[in-house]
Amino acid sequence: MENLKNKSVLVIDDGMFIEFAIRLSRDFGAVYYWSNWKSEYPKSKDDRIGYGVPGIERVSEVYDYIDEVDLIVFTSIYHGDWQQWLREKGYRVWGSGRGDVLERDRLYANEYYKELKLPQPKLKKVIGIQALKDYLEDKTDKWIKVSQYRGENETWHWIDKNLSARKINRIEQLLGDEGKIFEFLVFDPINGDDIVECGYDGFNIDGQWPSKTIAGYEKKDCAYLCKVKNYADISPIITSFNDAITPTLKANQYRSFISTEIRVGKDKVPYMIDGTMRMPSPPGELYYEMIENFSEIVWEGSNGVLVEPIWTARYGIEIMINSQDAENQWHDVKFPKSIRQWVKLRNLAIIDDVYCIIPRHGDFNNIGAVIAIGSSIEEVVKKAKGYCEQITGEGIDCKVNDIKPLLDIIAKGKEIGLSF
Repeated sequence: MENLKNKSVLVIDDGMFIEFAIRLSRDFGAVYYWSNWKSEYPKSKDDRIGYGVPGIERVSEVYDYIDEVDLIVFTSIYHGDWQQWLREKGYRVWGSGRGDVLERDRLYANEYYKELKLPQPKLKKVIGIQALKDYLEDKTDKWIKVSQYRGENETWHWIDKNLSARKINRIEQLLGDEGKIFEFLVFDPINGDDIVECGYDGFNIDGQWPSKTIAGYEKKDCAYLCKVKNYADISPIITSFNDAITPTLKANQYRSFISTEIRVGKDKVPYMIDGTMRMPSPPGELYYEMIENFSEIVWEGSNGVLVEPIWTARYGIEIMINSQDAENQWHDVKFPKSIRQWVKLRNLAIIDDVYCIIPRHGDFNNIGAVIAIGSSIEEVVKKAKGYCEQITGEGIDCKVNDIKPLLDIIAKGKEIGLSF
């Protein structure tokens, strides 16, 4: 491994993956952290993410550092054009590049996957909130998604006109006049008692996949459980999608982590429903501790060179930390420093030795995750529960009771040929 202590890195983030920068600080000589805080009327809190955090330096002016560092890291989407421009100018960049369109633009992704002859759920594009209401009037059990603007609303479930009326009226009120021209995507469900949600979790460098990665299952917004596996041993139900998009990833100089969400049943027809073309969460927080040479992968990968990960454990678990008290206000979290390595936080500042979570997005109550790694499922579950019990704060809710459903999903997956 090249000595990175004489290298510097600039991490461009939105607050969600500040722990990415903290992890790099173990190996790089200098780590600068920037998240956008500027607007016509900027708020000071948005320029505080990273304040007081050991190992990294919060910077306010990104262009003061771009020419001074050896590596620029993008943790999320929406900056594909910027990454491409930097690469064309000769900068060393880790990020998904233009490949982020496969997450940002769901309609484009759906049409692209159809061209690749990949199974896709049926969808209908609807323009305008009133048109959406009219279309859904006699419909039941639909999934509503949007492209580009994740902050407007995430995926939500239309049950029927009675049970979902309050939800759609609230969206109409929030969108205001824009609701007349806003684009909605209405997806048919992929249901059934046999349906399992699975996917690939790992990274890709210019179309190259590592020979070992993690395979796991998630209970949405609650917990994720995984095991290290040989890529060759992962079912084609999952990797056939990877094979299909490899040329596109190569063409776009995709150099980042990637996760896929696939729904499949006993018929073994895999429906790709969402791609995470960036650092995912979960299981992103697990990578920091499960991959010994994490920084080397990022450094070499930014130059198009795939370095095989060195895995520190066979199993890992990630349990989400939520608090409704953090939705629209600063939130303080307390835990012993002895477990700091296993607590991964978002939008973090440390003020007077207090871990402070800065509010960034209204009604967003996930403030981080607890992780644990080990040699068995029983070991990681026991460790994670122990860590969770030591975390305190207003309204803190670690989803430790949502582990059993993950074991049930693993068992269901085995029935259709998805070995864990």
